[in-house]
Amino acid sequence: MAATTAPASQPSSQQPPPPTAEAVLRQASRDPSAAAAHLPELPPDALADILSSLSAASLADHLALLPLSPSPSAASAALAALLSAPTWPSATLLAVASLLRDLPPAYRSRVPAFLGKILSLLPGADAQDLPAIAYQLLLLASKPLHPRAVLAGLLRFFGGRRGARVRAPPSIARQVEGTVLLNFAFVVKQDPVLTREVLAAVKADAAGALSGFAVAVLLSVARVRRFNEGAVGVLRDAAAVSRRDYRMSRRCKWLPDCMEEELARGTQCVEKGLLKAVDESIAGREHVLPSIVQVGFLLLEVLDGDRTEEAGLGEGAMGTEEIGITMLSSLFEIHEMARTEIIEQCKFRILSAKPQQSAPVLRLLGCLIRGHPFPILEYIAHLKELLDYFSFMNDKISTGLISCILPLTKFSRDLKDYIILVVRKAMFKKEDMVRIAATNAIVELIIAESRRNEANSFEDSSSQPSSSQQPETRLEFGRGLFQELSGLLRRCLSQQTSVKEVLYEGLIRIATSDPAIAGNVLDFLWPHFLNYYTEDGECPLKISLCFKLENAKLCLVEPLDSLLSCISRILQIQQNSKCERPHDAYKCFGFAASQDIEVVTELILDISRKLHLEQRHLLGNWATDLCRKKTMQSPSMAREVVKLAIHLTAAPDDMILVCEIAAELKKLMTSEKDNSRDSSDTFHIVNCKTKSSLAAVCLQMVELSLTELDWGLGKLKAMLILGYSSANIDEDQPADERTQRLALEEALYSRSTLVVHALSSFAHMSLKDTQSDHFLKLTAKFYKLLTRMSKSQIAPKGYTQSIPSLKFQKLAEVTSRMLTSPLYDFVSSVQENQETPRKVNLAKIRRESKCIPDLIYQIEDYEKYLIQLSKLTKVNLLRHAKRSVARDFWIEDKSGEQQQEEDHTAANAVPSDDEPDEDAGGSNSPGEPYADENASESEHDEDAGGLKAPVEANADENTRSSIPCGSPTQESESDEEEEMLAQRKRAKTKQIVQDSDEEVEDE
Repeated sequence: MAATTAPASQPSSQQPPPPTAEAVLRQASRDPSAAAAHLPELPPDALADILSSLSAASLADHLALLPLSPSPSAASAALAALLSAPTWPSATLLAVASLLRDLPPAYRSRVPAFLGKILSLLPGADAQDLPAIAYQLLLLASKPLHPRAVLAGLLRFFGGRRGARVRAPPSIARQVEGTVLLNFAFVVKQDPVLTREVLAAVKADAAGALSGFAVAVLLSVARVRRFNEGAVGVLRDAAAVSRRDYRMSRRCKWLPDCMEEELARGTQCVEKGLLKAVDESIAGREHVLPSIVQVGFLLLEVLDGDRTEEAGLGEGAMGTEEIGITMLSSLFEIHEMARTEIIEQCKFRILSAKPQQSAPVLRLLGCLIRGHPFPILEYIAHLKELLDYFSFMNDKISTGLISCILPLTKFSRDLKDYIILVVRKAMFKKEDMVRIAATNAIVELIIAESRRNEANSFEDSSSQPSSSQQPETRLEFGRGLFQELSGLLRRCLSQQTSVKEVLYEGLIRIATSDPAIAGNVLDFLWPHFLNYYTEDGECPLKISLCFKLENAKLCLVEPLDSLLSCISRILQIQQNSKCERPHDAYKCFGFAASQDIEVVTELILDISRKLHLEQRHLLGNWATDLCRKKTMQSPSMAREVVKLAIHLTAAPDDMILVCEIAAELKKLMTSEKDNSRDSSDTFHIVNCKTKSSLAAVCLQMVELSLTELDWGLGKLKAMLILGYSSANIDEDQPADERTQRLALEEALYSRSTLVVHALSSFAHMSLKDTQSDHFLKLTAKFYKLLTRMSKSQIAPKGYTQSIPSLKFQKLAEVTSRMLTSPLYDFVSSVQENQETPRKVNLAKIRRESKCIPDLIYQIEDYEKYLIQLSKLTKVNLLRHAKRSVARDFWIEDKSGEQQQEEDHTAANAVPSDDEPDEDAGGSNSPGEPYADENASESEHDEDAGGLKAPVEANADENTRSSIPCGSPTQESESDEEEEMLAQRKRAKTKQIVQDSDEEVEDE
């Protein structure tokens, strides 16, 4: 045993030679982990040589030694040198991305810097290395190490934001993007936490524009069941919001051009991203097909405006419904495996959804039938199942179903016969709506057959040398189905009045669509007409037969007016058809005399939308001249002309026109008894007969502006959040985004200033009850918007506070000087009218008891944030403000009057020095007691930081602002407290807003 072990123990007495730097680097090329084990054995000089030799050009395996070095100082120096290199090869990008995940805690502080470096160098990387780099970054995000920054950078690069793109031909770039998407799909299935981060990052990316890559990522996330609803919801909302923003940008004449262009670009980006996902689903992305089907049908459910408004998007922008139909139609065409699911979804939604939600699905089904009739023939069984529910559908949906299926009957006689069978059964139902739907379906069948035969006859005539027999052929074709179904139509003549009216309208349509069979239609209807017509009597019409007495009530049996109209139209069509006039010559258009001005206005507005901007402005100037020089006594006519002038005038002149008209209305609608003016000298259209109507128009224009301002503030908030997010990942917000934000802010403040001028005129008017309520609600809404503007000016914690712009300061000044002060007088006049002995309008008092407290609350809330902003910026934004009025609001409780009085007294007590400073609007909500205004002065003074002219200063401004809380000056006011409380208790019985005695004395 000893003999065998002696040779083995001999070499252990000899120490192996220490490794050299070259040997360690050679081993690192093969196995970096094994080479790292020899680093502690290296002499200090050799270790320093290795670390100093590592650079951006080093091999990736050599760079893996950096985090494993036993010398932290030398490793830190090497990492700093690597970070300072201007460019890295693709191999270095991949190596650094992989080693960041395993960095020891001592080096974690350098991860954000290296991450920013990698993301900034992605555009220069080789295309074949991008999937591996992206995968390593996703692993880093799942660590989790800065997941939001990683995901935002990848979405921005692969989404093409800010000019970034893959440097490769389109086919290679598509393959690279597909591989990265597979990496995303793998990661989100394995890591739910990272999936939530992906959704949050895509939502933040969608604030600018949802890219095609982000759409594909969300479609992959939607395959995870627990995140399905959130992922498809983001896609649906992105499409709906982008369309809403685009419509608003086209409507807001005051929006900066740069913002309008950006919103149009974002709309097209979302549209292209959704359609691109369908087109590229055939290139190895079949796993997202269920998600595409789900998103497509969700877009059909979005009700973001009527179809006329959506169709008016124009300039290449599609509505949400159109996008959904296009997505599903394209998917039906290129993916056979998705067809059954699409048809099944159509059937399910038509049968289960409400009529308003079923209509878009019907339009999708009609598009599929017209665009892909032969593939649809394989699903005739599904369509027959739909037809079996014909009698149970809404009449509009059932009629629409027949209309969209009819083109398919050209290729399937069996389907046509089945439709006729279903309609025959429905005609014998008792329900009126079912009979009406069946009647409409028969009419659609006959019209479709006539049009199809007409098209076939034209095709045959083009191939024949002579077409002398063509009219007779058309007559036979058109007469066939009408004669076949005339029995069912004749049954309608003995049914309810509503069914007869639908039949008469349908017969006119049949005769109009094919005048050659107008004679047959007349022969069908003439015997029924003779039941109510005679040539012998003095009156040829048997009007008495059109009514019957049933249960002591007179009921209409025959709609004689519809019957006579139908007969006369058919006779006219029959006569005109002999003159070979075109079919559309039989349509007549007409308007009632009372509708002329509305029709002309709508016509001019429709024409103006097609004109260039200069021509539109000329129309606006013409309409404005009408308002200035033309005297009109008709309120409706004056209203339409003023609307036309405002809509055709460019911003800001449109709102200036509203302000000028409101100023003239103020002269005619004051409460002064000596006001003897009958009309305006500036605008002749403004007079005593039109003033109420024009005041309503001006308030409508103000309300429209408030809706636009509300939307604009939402966009501003999103842009501010995007800017703060860029700061969080150590990036500067692009100059174009900052320019757009500043331009939007300036436009918002300028428009708001004009709204102040318009509302200021109404604050001096004596308005009727309904207009007074409308005005109070609009002003409360406007002050709520002003509060949001003020809050947007306050920088979040940790960010530098900027000085408000001059336009914002001007807005605060104009609001305080021209609107806030007159509003208090307006409120007082409203309350005085309530106190006047007359017949009490309880509904009016209830409305005003809600409007006035809400208005006062919104004013005080706005001024509270102005005080905070003044304190932060050292700019006194309330130097023109008038001290607000002390007011009380309460809810009467008859069962606990004593307890209410005690609570009311406590609420009006002056707070002590040790009470916490509360927000001005914290307890001053509508319906609750408002704190004593004198008590809130000390809080405002403290919040304002000693600024001059606080909002509610009671004594001299400079002196009052320097008095601390709880000073003797404040305590001296307690002598009046008993008298003030007594007055408030007396005012409680009136349930109105009451001024304090102190306010009356000060005035």
